[in-house]
Amino acid sequence: MITGNQRKMTTEPDNKPLAGDGPSTSDVPRHVYLGTSHQPNSMLEFSMSDLNDTLKRRFGVEIEFLFPTWENIQCIVNHGLPLWVDPSRIAVFGSTRQYNKNEDWKLTTDLSITNGDGTVGFEINSPILQGEAERQQLAQITNMLHHCGALIDKQCGLHVHIEIQPDFNQQQLKNLLKLQLNLEDSFDCPV
Repeated sequence: MITGNQRKMTTEPDNKPLAGDGPSTSDVPRHVYLGTSHQPNSMLEFSMSDLNDTLKRRFGVEIEFLFPTWENIQCIVNHGLPLWVDPSRIAVFGSTRQYNKNEDWKLTTDLSITNGDGTVGFEINSPILQGEAERQQLAQITNMLHHCGALIDKQCGLHVHIEIQPDFNQQQLKNLLKLQLNLEDSFDCPV
């Protein structure tokens, strides 16, 4: 699991302090809002052909986050994206339709993320993704989480699963590692 690092982060999309948060003795707030931008590491050379090879692969993501209240879930459900809500974990907002792992984004609670401050831990799992349209869908999901007030802290993780075929070679592995190194700060601090 890749988790947030210890450095100063934006506390809200518009740089306003979080409601209820007073001054802190730490440079790192307890929670930060998911979805602000980050610049890639410019120290590593990464060509477009390297990127194109990597972007052809199928991938999936798991995004762990917190919501201050259960009402934030209704914001996600009302957003109209292909999101299946696990009725065994979130019964009040549960869906009666069948989960389709090839098409649906799955929302469930995540009991490994607890703070004792009233926030509730959740996880969204993507279907198998590939291509520009599905990368845009990932952007829509993260924008929706940002809009609905999702928070992250050092307990939250971002997991990326990348397809590896039997013909995967050493150069492709190097390309994948260069991409990860270029984006490492984004994974360490996805805000």
